Amino acid sequence: MDYGAIALDSITNRNKERLDSIQAQALRIACGAVGGTATAALQVEMGEPPLQIRRLQLQLQYAVKVKALKDHSAKKVFEPHWTAKYKKN
Repeated sequence: MDYGAIALDSITNRNKERLDSIQAQALRIACGAVGGTATAALQVEMGEPPLQIRRLQLQLQYAVKVKALKDHSAKKVFEPHWTAKYKKN
């Protein structure tokens, strides 16, 4: 579920709900819970955060990595664009 999670954050809410459902089903299978067990309870029991929080965590880790490396190819993405400064005027 982590592979490509940064890109997956831009998918529709319906598709995110589908991924959440897959995570819940996988957690139920892994811990042997019954079908009616709440997803939040499964996540706490298994030590897994909700996928939205996991995607945010991975985005932040990637941003820190890009900022920390001197010659990272994606560094320009995080630099302010000229329109951000002059768009207000």
